[in-house]
Amino acid sequence: MRLALVAVLGSALASFANPCYAANTHPHVAVVIPGLVLDERDKTLASVLGLPPWAIYVFRSDDRRGRRIGRGPFERVDANAGGDRVAAISGLPANEIASLGGHLTILDSYGNQLKTFDKIVQAGWATDGKRLALIKGTFMPEAELPDVDSLLVYDSASGAVKRFRIHPYATEWIGRDSLLLEYGRGTRILDLRNGKEAPSKYHGSLLSPDQSFSLSRGSDANEPRIWDELRGVDVTDVIERAIEGGQVRPIPAPFWVRDGLHGSLLCIPACRYSAGRGGADQPWANCATYLVDVSTQTVRRRIPGRAIAQSTDQRAVLMLHGRRLEFIDVSEP
Repeated sequence: MRLALVAVLGSALASFANPCYAANTHPHVAVVIPGLVLDERDKTLASVLGLPPWAIYVFRSDDRRGRRIGRGPFERVDANAGGDRVAAISGLPANEIASLGGHLTILDSYGNQLKTFDKIVQAGWATDGKRLALIKGTFMPEAELPDVDSLLVYDSASGAVKRFRIHPYATEWIGRDSLLLEYGRGTRILDLRNGKEAPSKYHGSLLSPDQSFSLSRGSDANEPRIWDELRGVDVTDVIERAIEGGQVRPIPAPFWVRDGLHGSLLCIPACRYSAGRGGADQPWANCATYLVDVSTQTVRRRIPGRAIAQSTDQRAVLMLHGRRLEFIDVSEP
């Protein structure tokens, strides 16, 4: 198992990398908002690590410190694969959002502000790390899905912004010039070259590397769902039974392992809650991260501890053990 440790002493963050690991791979990068709620008692990562709750911290497996970037308050972040560009949506904590879309700021890894957009509800980087797809809209009180105005594609190299008058609530890149759009009624594919939409067979916008399975984005009101696209079957309940009854949740979100040798490996952070310790009003959580072969519905690996975030290269997960953070590689050797 290849790993790098990030030790937490008070609010100081230090990392120690295995020399063999560092020599053969690029460093893992994870972008975290410490306001992340850890359990049903509303304990946050910020309270455990002694960090400002709505700041952004960039953790690298080869750094000796976590780097704070941006002023905040931030609510959600999405970083490109290299970790050198961060799209941060500012606003109030998710359970306090009123009828406003977030103010999105694009930052580099040193916190320099590169571009801003108003009223953005979701953003995602292309695999080339240079283009960003943005869903422009607003959150309405009590609504499960945002009220969407349009979709934007921003090119960080040229600064160009292209607008499409369509209304998906989520999107994901599929190939170089296509976006998979997630609507309340299903998915469609947008060709960025001509602006035309086409029907899609997929149920979720997050495709496995072999495109045999998909994952729908979760929200505060809806859990992510896992789909077998070859059979058109929702396999979420089967996978949850395989991970010992743990629940697939939107934060931290499951992610497909991109450089695994197998095309359908899904990394699932999950916790099972119980009232068995501290009384019925004080639930405790048994947390682990599972590497699941969705094609066979079997667990290939179980990593004890609470997952905080995936690495931007989708090859590792950042775990919390007590007051210690640890990068654990989940890609196949």
